[in-house]
Amino acid sequence: MPTKSTTPIRTTLINTSSSQKQTFLDVDYEQFSTLAIPEVLAEFSNFDPQTKLTDTADVQLERDKKTLVYNYYNLDPDWHADEEIQRVLLLEPSFFKTYPVSQKCIDFIMQLADNIAGIQILVAEFESLTQQVDPAHIIYKEHPTNRHYLGQEEPRSWMFDVSGDYPSFFAFWKKCKKLIPA
Repeated sequence: MPTKSTTPIRTTLINTSSSQKQTFLDVDYEQFSTLAIPEVLAEFSNFDPQTKLTDTADVQLERDKKTLVYNYYNLDPDWHADEEIQRVLLLEPSFFKTYPVSQKCIDFIMQLADNIAGIQILVAEFESLTQQVDPAHIIYKEHPTNRHYLGQEEPRSWMFDVSGDYPSFFAFWKKCKKLIPA
């Protein structure tokens, strides 16, 4: 019968080459699931992350006009850049309730949206967008978080054309690194 590992986890700071011992993380892996909240973190134990989304001004959309739907994971300024098309940055409250981000992240995506000519910002659920634009005219990029979207799905842009299963991130990264132009 194999024995349980009793090797404690050591937190090592690479930049200083120091090894921290006798910390609340200096326990066996098996103990993590039953570990009490350390006193130093107690004030953060009731942390309730929430994303504050500012209500948008009255968004004016044409029901039967080709419409690109941008979101938190797609703010590509070159996407159909040469076409006369409606552009909407959709910020769904339900998405941010499930995947909260800081105000700095929201500010950052708003700055990225500034690079997309004519984009309108809509804080609403996708269903609300379909009340304003016929789904037959909606185009969006594939992403696991927007499987509920309706319309024409286009593939995501990828940094590397690498496929297959890899035993670790670094095995994958070694393959990708070979594709970076020198």
